[in-house]
Amino acid sequence: MRITTLASVVIPCLGFSASSIAAAEDVMIVSASGYEKKLTNAAASVSVISQEELQSSQYHDLAEALRSVEGVDVESGTGKTGGLEISIRGMPASYTLILIDGVRQGGSSDVTPNGFSAMNTGFMPPLAAIERIEVIRGPMSTLYGSDAMGGVVNIITRKNADKWLSSVNAGLNLQESNKWGNSSQFNFWSSGPLVDDSVSLQVRGSTQQRQGSSVTSLSDTAATRIPYPTESQNYNLGARLDWKASEQDVLWFDMDTTRQRYDNRDGQLGSLTGGYDRTLRYERNKISAGYDHTFTFGTWKSYLNWNET
Repeated sequence: MRITTLASVVIPCLGFSASSIAAAEDVMIVSASGYEKKLTNAAASVSVISQEELQSSQYHDLAEALRSVEGVDVESGTGKTGGLEISIRGMPASYTLILIDGVRQGGSSDVTPNGFSAMNTGFMPPLAAIERIEVIRGPMSTLYGSDAMGGVVNIITRKNADKWLSSVNAGLNLQESNKWGNSSQFNFWSSGPLVDDSVSLQVRGSTQQRQGSSVTSLSDTAATRIPYPTESQNYNLGARLDWKASEQDVLWFDMDTTRQRYDNRDGQLGSLTGGYDRTLRYERNKISAGYDHTFTFGTWKSYLNWNET
């Protein structure tokens, strides 16, 4: 048994407002066709996780947020760090393509070999910075390539606001038994104009702290690992600057950095004599720049992306 608490607050500059969740026929998606269209008209099996749903639940990573989505399995594989792998319609997790605002996020398997690939699900934007998550179940190779044979998960982040708004989320997960580690998380998002109708700024960040568990496996053979078998910390910080050159033209620049740390003092994740350090660290730095132009019939989007892991 576990006890979970979650706090969430949205803070506008001079007041508070809330909007109702849009009806399904009014939900717009972009992942199924590469351009915006109504969810009900999509020629693919699509599920959408709204911002309200994300903020009302205590998710630690992307896999946990997708746990309840039909056709998505996050229990089929667990990495050494306890991160859950995302499998869609029975396909291996390597055939699930992860996107953030349509930009590929998956790195080379050479970066995280030997059972550490699942830690990639920890590279998720702060919940407060996410507008929605689109999940496409089934092959999308024609649009996205062979690594989307299982499906696509596209994380759509919140756009820069035309007035200053802030959102803060905090959560605490307390386990009844001391055999299982407690966890806490905090994330924020803030955005507003620097120059009215021209330049706007967005800042975002998150921190997650987890205690280690004395139970490391659900089977005698250690074939089924539990999530989060060791103490860990995950930090994320990012910022985006938009310049609205005209009503049709927007230039933007985005920076994002993530740090993950895992305790390995007792060799929980790898033998100290086998070359593993007492503390395992993973870092990702990302810089993106792009140009968006709006036509009467659609939007042209182009970008350059640099990713170091």
